[in-house]
Amino acid sequence: QSDATPRREVLEFFSSRVLRSPFLSYVNLAYIYPLSLSLSGKFASASKGRNICVQIALLDSDAVGMTELPEGLPNVYQRDGKGDVLGTSASSAILYHTRTPTFYDEFKIQLPLVLTRRHHLFFTLFHVSVDSSKREKRKLDTAIGYAFLPLLDPATGRRITGEIQLPVAAAGLHYEGGAYILPTNYLDHANPDKSGNPIKWLDHGKHALKLRAEQASSVYSQDDQLRHFFAQCENEGHTTRSLEMGQCLRSLQLLSTDALFAYQPVLFNQLFELLPSCKKDSAPDDISRQTTLYLLHAVNIIQSQGKSSDESPLLVSYVHFVFKAPPPTATGRTVHVELATQLLALVEQTDEGSTVLIQSLLKHLWFFLRVMLKSMVCYALEQSETDRMFRGNLFEKKYQDELRRLLENVFKRMLLMARTDPNLMRAININISRFLTDALGIMDRGFIFNVIHSFIQLLTAPANHVRSSESTVLTVCKFNMLHILTHYEHYLPLNFPLATESKDQLFALLRPAYMQRHFLSGLLMAQVKTMLTHNDKNLRHFAISTFRDLLRKHDMDPRYNDTARRARVAALYFPFVHVVLEHLDLLYSPDVKRPDGEGFDPDETRDLLVCFLYIIKNTDRSVLSHWWNVQGVSVLFLEAIVHCLQVFRYVGRDQLVTAMAVAPSTSSAAKRALEEQYGQSGVPLG
Repeated sequence: QSDATPRREVLEFFSSRVLRSPFLSYVNLAYIYPLSLSLSGKFASASKGRNICVQIALLDSDAVGMTELPEGLPNVYQRDGKGDVLGTSASSAILYHTRTPTFYDEFKIQLPLVLTRRHHLFFTLFHVSVDSSKREKRKLDTAIGYAFLPLLDPATGRRITGEIQLPVAAAGLHYEGGAYILPTNYLDHANPDKSGNPIKWLDHGKHALKLRAEQASSVYSQDDQLRHFFAQCENEGHTTRSLEMGQCLRSLQLLSTDALFAYQPVLFNQLFELLPSCKKDSAPDDISRQTTLYLLHAVNIIQSQGKSSDESPLLVSYVHFVFKAPPPTATGRTVHVELATQLLALVEQTDEGSTVLIQSLLKHLWFFLRVMLKSMVCYALEQSETDRMFRGNLFEKKYQDELRRLLENVFKRMLLMARTDPNLMRAININISRFLTDALGIMDRGFIFNVIHSFIQLLTAPANHVRSSESTVLTVCKFNMLHILTHYEHYLPLNFPLATESKDQLFALLRPAYMQRHFLSGLLMAQVKTMLTHNDKNLRHFAISTFRDLLRKHDMDPRYNDTARRARVAALYFPFVHVVLEHLDLLYSPDVKRPDGEGFDPDETRDLLVCFLYIIKNTDRSVLSHWWNVQGVSVLFLEAIVHCLQVFRYVGRDQLVTAMAVAPSTSSAAKRALEEQYGQSGVPLG
């Protein structure tokens, strides 16, 4: 439209890329910059060209001799902003009164999706008349020469870029009996030095036209390794194992970083399609193994280019938005099955040469676990509804065994990092915990529960077998895992048995029978109970706050707002009431003086009693009455209520105002002083 706002498009070419990113949309463009025309004096004079311009067109064939100036493909962007965006040709500015012009124009061309060796750019050099007295008697412009440039190198098939010098064919001549201005298959005669060349060249075939070409394409890569890999995949159809494919995969190690980033999504898709389609082979150069090793190499490069050690946004978005697992092969092989096999083989290696690879895998384990999980989800969605209901048969036992061995090997290697690299250990623990949490939605839950139980046992190391610093890291990892698992979206339904429980079962102690019916909640409460006698108050409070945060999540969950559901949730955690009553003597009280390090501090006391009150408040009154009459815990219960009154007692507005008036200036200190006055027992209210 004529009133449209002008718009400039800016493209960053690879040679100067600073912010590396992949192609997120289809791009297939060529940019041509004519630079200069340099003919010797007599030939320039003979061509009678002084006011020279260059016209460019895109042609797809030279199979038929040219009878007149060609009309190119409608792929050349027009620069005047009027009419159609694309046209058949475009012309440069006219360089007035010079036979050796220097050009400053840019031509933008939309390349065809499929390029052949006959696609080429056709340049026509014109002399433009500026004599107004002769305009009506002669043509406004006169062709003085032609040049042509194939888009693909005839020898290598690579796109032609960079600075190029072309010979100029003379205009006004005729070939093949005078029918054509250029002969048939003129691209085959582009070399003026070739004997028997039928084309008449200006200036004895001197490469007189100088230009520069840049191409930006999400379809065609300039990297030789990448082009060879894609060509090999297309030729072989992924059905056979070949020496050529193995060589291509090894040569990908030489792939430039710019090309890796630019074509990362399509390259990874091709690799994941190749991974399960290769024939099973235990040879060292097995294609599946080479594919896995290159994936690990590429992930390491992409991750290392980030500004921090956090997960690469590029890889996160690839798994979330781009990756889609290919369908199972004829032999039933899938991405998740093959990845489990290959990664297991890697982590089980004991030779020194594998140490670096295993360390790299541990650093980037999150990526492979997410790919495996999404592949499992895609596989499950392709199965029938009946198969999805019976999860025990959804995934083969062999795959479950390999997955468990893989996770156990990684977990055991992770435990060795408690002293050397605790940060990486925590990251691996979180990634495995997230994987297990997500797998609860698609895999056999009994299998997942067994894995969780074995990992919790590994993290619960005897205090006399590890150093204090290592024990701290192990404990933090254990409760991080429990925190992630218990925040699973369907965590509560997982803990409710199908059969209706009796009142005695609802407030049972944390014993094996209860753990069998309510595995995750029982596991969490059992671990918190164990930590209540730990000598490190920070770890104790961390364990207590994990349980407190879970109850707070339930309290804010709109799915469990009505009284009956809240009572059912509270009944699930009723054994924790017994835990609190068993540790009443450790609760903080301003009237009891204890040596440093003994008993709970005010923060721990407050959080424990908040959990206690939440459960009591929401428990069904008939259950409470039955518990009171049968269990005989009335004295302990009343003592707990007394502690609650001391901790959460309201002391009046006047004392609160006084506390604020004398409080220190910092916000944290003021908050602490106000809390202590509010409770008037030294217990902050948080």
